[in-house]
Amino acid sequence: MMSRCPRCDNTTFEFEINEPLLSNYKMNVFQCASCKAAIGAMEYYDAGSLIKEQEARFDQLDQSVSQLAYRVLALTSAVEALAKKLP
Repeated sequence: MMSRCPRCDNTTFEFEINEPLLSNYKMNVFQCASCKAAIGAMEYYDAGSLIKEQEARFDQLDQSVSQLAYRVLALTSAVEALAKKLP
């Protein structure tokens, strides 16, 4: 059995990248190749890979914050040591 467009009965379909109005994201629209009736839509970007990217960025940020905290602690110790030497 062959799939048919519910609007024009055509049997040829295509994907088209579409960016809906007022949207920050693109969509893959599965549509009839003849009348362009939308049959379905999927996210353009793979959410799983985007989450992995963000996870890597958070890990880098966490490392940077840890290094910064270590340096602040070292500076605090140095200032305290200098303060003890003052009369």
